Amino acid sequence: MHRLYCILWVLVMMYPLQLFSQTFEQQLDSLRQQVFRLTQQLDSLKKLQQQQALEQLRQEALQNKSPAPPIRLKRKTFRQGALNLQKLNPEISITGDALSLYSPHQPLNEPGKGLHLRFVGLHLQSSLDPFSFSKITIAFSPEEGVAVEEAYMTWTNPLPRTSLTVGRFRQQLGIINRWHVHALDQSFFPLVIRSFFGEEGLAQTGLSLHTLLPPLTASANEITLQITQNENSTLWGNGKGLPNLLVHFKNYYDLTLNTYLEIGFTGLIGTQDSLGFQLNRKRGFTRVAGVDVTLSWSPAQLRLYRQLDWRSEVYWISHQPIHRPHYSGWGGFTYLQYRINRSWFAGLRLDFQESLDAIAPYERTVQAVPYVTFWQSEFVYLRFQYTFQYLPDIDQRNQQWVLQLDWAFGPHKHEKY
Repeated sequence: MHRLYCILWVLVMMYPLQLFSQTFEQQLDSLRQQVFRLTQQLDSLKKLQQQQALEQLRQEALQNKSPAPPIRLKRKTFRQGALNLQKLNPEISITGDALSLYSPHQPLNEPGKGLHLRFVGLHLQSSLDPFSFSKITIAFSPEEGVAVEEAYMTWTNPLPRTSLTVGRFRQQLGIINRWHVHALDQSFFPLVIRSFFGEEGLAQTGLSLHTLLPPLTASANEITLQITQNENSTLWGNGKGLPNLLVHFKNYYDLTLNTYLEIGFTGLIGTQDSLGFQLNRKRGFTRVAGVDVTLSWSPAQLRLYRQLDWRSEVYWISHQPIHRPHYSGWGGFTYLQYRINRSWFAGLRLDFQESLDAIAPYERTVQAVPYVTFWQSEFVYLRFQYTFQYLPDIDQRNQQWVLQLDWAFGPHKHEKY
């Protein structure tokens, strides 16, 4: 019994302790929740105070903001090294041409046998302003004196894809006629050009309109319209009639990366009289039609060492004087030129022409012109040329040997333009 009382007493004493322990745990959880809520409130108050402080600082900064100082651009002065106005001077080039000719029979070209200084050429070129440029070429010859070969001004773009030239210029009659003598692939112009248009080719004073057309029949198409005065006595005689009209249409084809083809068509018409603008009078006319073909091959990796050019031109001409018989004829040339290496070229030109003499209209001339050219540099070249001429109607043969020396100094040298 004594033990039983002891156990009951212990149980009675532990019951209040258990009740106290549960109450303490509940109070502790409540305190924890209050502390958490207070901590959140404190964090919210701190954030609010920080935002208010930042906003106050922003407002004070906006109130105390001073205007930004004005931006000052520094003026830059451009200076050039020239001591004077040399930049306004034109580009000047000088060319010289000397020939040594030998003909066992009658000479085929002027001048005759012996050593001759054929001409000295003065070439001036300058850009006048961003819209135009000018070129002037003056030839000094011991036999012919001083002659203005070209003197013209060109507006580069008065209309889209168009240029306008005014002055004296070599006309766009095929391809070869446009070149100066020192830039020819042979020593003289082809026979058909010298016979139909004079020893120096066709150069007159007037207007030239050149237009690059959209691709119509080829990779590129160009048309040139030229209206010039009648200054070529070989074509028009001594008459100063109406201005003549020339039209040239060029087709350009890129065949491959290394090869291109050009085909051109030329038409020329003018009067052979001195009636001026008297349109109600009977007039004499000269008409010319021509075709030119150029095929050029040059490998992309060896353009300075290999090149093959084939060029041909054919012309038909008709003269209809007022008080003389009408007569016409045709002629042409073709030549092949190969670049052996960087300095040596070899070529062969063949010429054919019918006589334009009304007294002997069926007289024909055939020529073979082999030649070799050595370019010492881009400024100097020497050429050896042989010409064999045959007149089948009278069974006559002529020969000529030519040694040619050409030199140049200045920015343009022996350019084909």
